[in-house]
Amino acid sequence: MLLPGQSVEAILQIGPRLEQLSREPEPTMAVCNMFGLVPGEDRLFANTILLRLAEAFRSGDKHMKVSVLKVFLSRRKMKFRGKSKPRVVANQVELLRKVKMAFNTEDVESRALALYLLGCWADFAKDSAEIRHMVLSTLSSCHILEVKASLFAAGCFSELSDDFANVLLQRLLNLLTSDKTHSAVILAGIRAFAKLGPTPLSANRAYKRGLKLVEQYSDENCLIPLLISLSQLSSKSTLLISQQVELLLSFLTGKATSLMQATVLKCLQFILAGGVCRIPISANLLKRYSYMACLIYLAWTCLNLPLPDSGRLESEVKEEGQHLLKILLLMVEKHPNLTVWMLEKTFSSIEYLLNKQIVGFEGEEWFSSVTMKLLVFLHKFVRACIEKRNEAALSNQVKVLIEHIQESSFINYYTRTVYSLLLHSCFISCLSGNDDKDIPSRDKDVGKSFKKCLVDQEIIALELAKKMLEEKEYWFVWKAGKYAATCGSWFMAAFIFGEITNKFQSKVCSWWLKSLAEFAHSEWRLQLILLEKHGSGLTNLLKMKNITIPLRDDLGEISEEIASNFHSASYTEELVAAYSGIRSSGEKLAEILISNQDFFFQRWFLNLRSQVLETVVDLLRILNSDSAMYFLTKRSFQLKRLAQEYDLLATSFIDMDYKSSRTVTFLAISCSLLAFSTGFPLLINGSQVCSNSMLIQPLLRQLWNIDHETCSDLMLLLGLSEPESCFHLQSRNQTFEAREIIKVCSYAVKRYVGLKKKSEGENKKNLGQLTNESLQLIFDILKRWLSIPSRVPNYFFYPRHCVGSELFAFNNDTRKPDATMMVLPGCQLSLSLCLQMKNIPSELPVKITKLYCILHSSTSFDMSKLNGESKEKSQSQLRFQDWTIDEMVDLNEKLHHYVSETAENTKHRRKRDDDNNGLSINSFVCFELNERRQGFSTCLLDVSAFPMGCYRIKWHSCCIDNHGSYWSLLPLNSGPVFTIHKCIGK
Repeated sequence: MLLPGQSVEAILQIGPRLEQLSREPEPTMAVCNMFGLVPGEDRLFANTILLRLAEAFRSGDKHMKVSVLKVFLSRRKMKFRGKSKPRVVANQVELLRKVKMAFNTEDVESRALALYLLGCWADFAKDSAEIRHMVLSTLSSCHILEVKASLFAAGCFSELSDDFANVLLQRLLNLLTSDKTHSAVILAGIRAFAKLGPTPLSANRAYKRGLKLVEQYSDENCLIPLLISLSQLSSKSTLLISQQVELLLSFLTGKATSLMQATVLKCLQFILAGGVCRIPISANLLKRYSYMACLIYLAWTCLNLPLPDSGRLESEVKEEGQHLLKILLLMVEKHPNLTVWMLEKTFSSIEYLLNKQIVGFEGEEWFSSVTMKLLVFLHKFVRACIEKRNEAALSNQVKVLIEHIQESSFINYYTRTVYSLLLHSCFISCLSGNDDKDIPSRDKDVGKSFKKCLVDQEIIALELAKKMLEEKEYWFVWKAGKYAATCGSWFMAAFIFGEITNKFQSKVCSWWLKSLAEFAHSEWRLQLILLEKHGSGLTNLLKMKNITIPLRDDLGEISEEIASNFHSASYTEELVAAYSGIRSSGEKLAEILISNQDFFFQRWFLNLRSQVLETVVDLLRILNSDSAMYFLTKRSFQLKRLAQEYDLLATSFIDMDYKSSRTVTFLAISCSLLAFSTGFPLLINGSQVCSNSMLIQPLLRQLWNIDHETCSDLMLLLGLSEPESCFHLQSRNQTFEAREIIKVCSYAVKRYVGLKKKSEGENKKNLGQLTNESLQLIFDILKRWLSIPSRVPNYFFYPRHCVGSELFAFNNDTRKPDATMMVLPGCQLSLSLCLQMKNIPSELPVKITKLYCILHSSTSFDMSKLNGESKEKSQSQLRFQDWTIDEMVDLNEKLHHYVSETAENTKHRRKRDDDNNGLSINSFVCFELNERRQGFSTCLLDVSAFPMGCYRIKWHSCCIDNHGSYWSLLPLNSGPVFTIHKCIGK
C-alpha cells in the first residue's frame, strides 16, 4: 500500500512510460516471436493505465489532479514536437465520463483542471457534442481561472476541427473587444488566436480579424503576443506570409522599443525558417532593392541599436545575435545576387562595433565580451558571403576589414586570427581559380602576386599564434589550430600543433597532438611545393621573425628547383615524404587505442589521404616511364575505389556537420576526377577493359546538382540527353574547396571532349599522337589537382565513438542465441532480426525514418575448417571491423543500390551468386524504427545449396532520414554464425 504522497510520485513516474508506449510502433510478429509477447497486450496495458489515471483524477485531491494533468500536458508537448504518435483510445466514453464527474463540482480549481485535461485529450474529446458545449459555455464564466482553462481547451479543439475554430473565432472577438474582459483573459485569448488555423481557409479568416485587433491595441503587452499569434497563423498559408512580413516591418521603424524590435526579428526568423521560396515578392518591394534586401537592412539597423543595459546577460545578447545571423545566412542561400550588397552592410556593422565609443562606459568589460562573440558570428557570415562570389575585388575589401580589426586594441588575438585566416582562404581560392585556364603570360604575374599575398598573410597569422602562446592562451591556440587546418593553412597548423604537443599531461592528448603535428607538417610540405619560390621566401621570413616550426629540421628544406620541376624525381620524393608522414600520423593514433572505435574517423581519414597521395606518386612514376599504358588501368581502378571509400566515409557518420560532410564529399569527387582523367588514354584507344560508363558515371553522379555544365558534357560523352526537368535547377552553393575542384573537373572534361572529337573520323589515324596528348593532359590535371590545398573537416577534431549499429539474429527458437543457430541441409535459414543503432547523439539535425540491412554469406566463410582453438578465438575476438573496408564498400554499394531502386517494392529480397570464392547469398531486410532506435524484422536466408559446415554472416546496414538522405551505419559487432548439420538435436 502506498503512503501519503507516494501516489503522486508514482503517477509522475508512470508518465515517461506512457509517453514511451505512445511513441513506439505496434509490435510486429518479429518482435512478438523474439520476446515471447502476446499480440495486443501492449495496447491493453496502455488502456489500463489511462483508466487508472482518469480514476485518480476523478477521486483524488488537488495535488493528485495536478500530477495527472502534468502527465498529459507532457504527452501533448511530445505530440506537438512530432515525437509521439496518436493511438486510438479504446475506452473514450469511460475516460470522458470520469472527467465530467470531476468537472461537475463546485470547486473552481477542479473545474479548471478538468478543462485543461480535456484540452490534452482533444483528439477524441472534440468529437463529443456534450464536451464541446461544456467548453464553450465556460467561456462566459465569472471566474478568470475557468475562462483561461476553457480558452486552452477550445484552442486545442480548434487545432483539429475547422467547424469548432469558426465558432470559437466569433466568441474570441467578443471577449477581446469587450471593455469588461480582464487583462489575463485577453492574453489567454490572444494566445488561443494562433490555434484558429487548422486549414488555410480558416487561418485566412482568423488572420483578417486579427489585423483589426492590431489597429485597436496600443498597449505593447497585448501587441507583442498578438504579433506572435498572427505570425503563427500566417505560416499556415502562403497567401498570408508577405502580408504578415510587411506588418512586422512596420514595427521596426519609428519609436518601437527594443523589446518590440527583438520580437519582430524572432517572428521574421520563424516565418523564414519555413522556406524563403514560399514568400511571394511584390513589385513594390522589388523596387526597394528587393524584398529580402529590405529585411537585411532593417535587421542590421536593429544590430546597430544603442548599447543595451550592461546588466543584460551575455547569453541573451548571444541568442539574439544568433537569431539575426540565421536570418542573414538564409538570405545568402536564397538570394546570392545580393551577396556584395550584404557584405557592404556587414562591413559597416563591424565598423560600428569597432568604432563604438566605450571610454568611460561602466559596462566596458561586458561590451568587449559580447563584441567578441558577435564578431566571431559575423565572421561565419562574411565567409558564407565570400564563398558565393569568387571575385578578386572581394579580397581587397576583406583585406581592408581585417586591417581595421588588427588595429583595434580591444579585439583579442583569437578573433584577429580567424579573420586573418579568412583572407588566407580568399587568396587560396583566387590562386586556384587562376590555374583553371590556359593563362596568358601577363596573367601569370597575377597568380604570383596572390602567392606573395598568401605568404604575407601566413606571417601575420603565425605572429598572432605566437602571441597567444606567449600569453599561455592554450585553449584559443588549440581552436586557432583547428580552424587553420579546416582552412588549409598548414603553416599555422603545423606551428601550433607542434608547439602545444607537450603542454598536456594526458598521454592520449599528447599522442593525439603528436599525430596532428606530423599530419600538419606533411601537408605543409605539399603547400611549400605549391608556393614554389615564395615557399623558400616564407622559411627565410620565419627565421627573421624568430618563428620556429617544430619538426622542420627533420623534414628538410624544399628548394625552388624541386618545387618548379614537376617531372623530376626529387619532386616525387617530396610527395613520398608527405604521404609517409600522413601514414605515420595515423599509426601514432593506433598506438593509443583502448577500443577499435577510438579515433576511427581520424584513422580512416588519414589512411585515405595517404593512399590517394601514394597512388598519385605511382601515377607520376608511370607517366615518366615507357610503359605507361600498361599500368594506367590498375591505377584508374584504384582511384575509383578510393572515391567509393570517401563516399562511404561521408555517409557513415550521421552526426557529422554539414560543412564537414561537404568537405569529405569533394574529396571523393577529386578521386573520381583522377580516376576519370587516368583513363583518358585507355578511352581514346577504345580499351575494352575500361569503358566510358565505368569512369564517367561515378563523376557524373557526384557532380549532379553541383555543376550542370560539366554534367551536360559528361552526358554527351555517354550518348545521353539531359532530362528537361533538370535544366531549371541551379548549381548548389559552393564552398572554397568545392569551387576549386569543380574548376579542375570542368577543365578536364572539356579537354577530354576535345580529344574525343579528334579521335573520331579522319583523325583515327593519329591515335599515337592523341595518346601522347592524353598522357600530357594527365600531367596537367595532376599539377592542378596538387595545387588545391588539402582541408580537414571540422568533424576530424572531435574524437568520439562511432555511430553505427549492432545486429542480433535468432532462430525460430528465440531462446537460442547466434552461436547455436542450426539448419538442416537443403533448408533455408529462418531468422528473427533486431538491428540496434548505437552511439547516436540525443539531438540530431535529421529524423531517422527507416533502417535497411544486407546479409551476406558465402561458402568461403566456412569456419568449420578451423581447428577448435582458432575457431574459438575467431568467434570471441570478432567484434568491430571483423571484415575489411573493401568488403564494407562492396556491401554498402549493393545496399545503396537496393534502397535506391527496389526498397519501395519489396520488404526483403534474396539473391544467390557464384563468385570466385564459391557460392554466395545476399538478403535485404527493411526495419521500422522505434523510440529506442531499434528495428525488428524477419527474413529467410537461402542456404539450401551450402554444404554442411559452420558459416559466418557478414552484414551492413543503413538508415534513411526525413529528407530522403542515405546514411551508412558502421557494423559494431560481428555477424551471426549458423551451422548446417544433419541432426539439429545433437
